[in-house]
Amino acid sequence: MIRESAELRAVVTRFLAAMERLDGPTAANFFLRADATRYIGTDPQEWWSGSAFVDAYPKHVAGWPALKIDVEEMEAFESDGVGWAAVRAVTKFGDADFEPVRFSFVFTLDGGMWRLVQMHSSLGVPNVEWIGVELTGALEQLLASIEGPYAPEMPVRDGTVSLVFTDIEDSTQMAAQLGDAVWVEALQRHHRAIEEVVGRKGGTVVKTLGDGAMIVFASTREAVRAAVEIQQRQSESAGEVAMGVRIGVHVGDAIAADRDYLGTTVNKAARIAAAADGGQIMVSDAVRVLLADTHEFSFGDTVSMKLKGLAGVHQVTPVLWGQPADG
Repeated sequence: MIRESAELRAVVTRFLAAMERLDGPTAANFFLRADATRYIGTDPQEWWSGSAFVDAYPKHVAGWPALKIDVEEMEAFESDGVGWAAVRAVTKFGDADFEPVRFSFVFTLDGGMWRLVQMHSSLGVPNVEWIGVELTGALEQLLASIEGPYAPEMPVRDGTVSLVFTDIEDSTQMAAQLGDAVWVEALQRHHRAIEEVVGRKGGTVVKTLGDGAMIVFASTREAVRAAVEIQQRQSESAGEVAMGVRIGVHVGDAIAADRDYLGTTVNKAARIAAAADGGQIMVSDAVRVLLADTHEFSFGDTVSMKLKGLAGVHQVTPVLWGQPADG
């Protein structure tokens, strides 16, 4: 039975973190020492295999300039001792520009530990630049013409939406302190709780982002209600594993693309979540204004701050979810 794997997402996150630190010995330890192990890099010469490659990998990593990996999307699955994961990210080596990179991973269980048996990285190049034909567009048109139960359902569309981003504060340190088994179990419970709350509130989990999630709602009120319930449920389960969940909410126009949302609204919602502390819900001024007259929510003092990557100064306000609303 194929199922999503929070455990493998955590493994991939730690592997990419080791790469960012240029920690070759730690990164090499993720690979299975076997003749069947493969590494396929972006350079045509990077087609390596076997235990000899694993032994040489630390020296390969040591030759890299400073590396930054910003994960945009990650998914992971497992079935009967085999796992696989895919990552879309933008990376930057040294002073070079950020470039879109795709990583794919194949894992096997070895002595109870997930080990890489194949890794492949590639730079995203449009088909029209490679073979002169825009195949992606043609494929989208073909899928759109399919009728019946196998037609893909697009959960997103252009227009005004309310976006919620969640993130677990200090998750890397927590994983190291708790150990894989306890951390993965706690993370799975957290993700299940989010999916259950969001489903009841009429929202959609667009994607998971490492230890967090990107969620979309048609209703701003339901978006904040869901954020409050997520925090309440996390607070109630704090006796198991105390997670500091940061949540940001923003409303505005966004562009639907490839089952995802793009644009300034998305970026702002993510940055608001990043500005929150663990256990806090922060909302944009647009959200606060929309909900102020409902008297359903209690808000703290609005603060002005700069948000990374966005021009100007922005007003954000905490939702006092542990207190009754005024009026």
